[in-house]
Amino acid sequence: EDRAIKLGGTAELKLGAKPRFEAVLSARQIDIDRALLTADAPQRTPVALLRSMTDTLSELTRPSIPTKIGIGIDAATLGGATLIGLHGDIRAEAGAWSVDTLEFRAPGATQVRASGSLKLAAGSTEFAGPASIDSADPKTLIAWLEGRLDAPRATIGALRVRGDVTLGAQRLAIE
Repeated sequence: EDRAIKLGGTAELKLGAKPRFEAVLSARQIDIDRALLTADAPQRTPVALLRSMTDTLSELTRPSIPTKIGIGIDAATLGGATLIGLHGDIRAEAGAWSVDTLEFRAPGATQVRASGSLKLAAGSTEFAGPASIDSADPKTLIAWLEGRLDAPRATIGALRVRGDVTLGAQRLAIE
């Protein structure tokens, strides 16, 4: 019960002429902050925490067989706030990773959806693909992304953003 991340799930490994690995991981609640930060470490922004996670993932090698991993987490703590309904499907084929679906609810009554390719290379992890953000309270969302939990109370109206996104260590582009 003391662990920040406790996942359950199933996995299937098939060998033979067409080998493949498939897994489904799930959790009721995980604390990403506690898993990545030490007790005396200063609070970091969600973007910095995600970058730390992707840098760790970039050290993984590409699987030699087709791989598909489904993830379903009811609640995840990231950057001092709770992400709700984090669900996704990640696939690796022919040496390339792709995010088939990624969906979650973030602070500010914000729904995030994305899919696309994921390039995991040491120091230069990059995601590219279509994404959408629908936020009823963008000030709260922006405050959370900046690492502030004290969002201004005045509302500015809803925010709806859709486009092809490229996120990486070297660039951020939205078309």
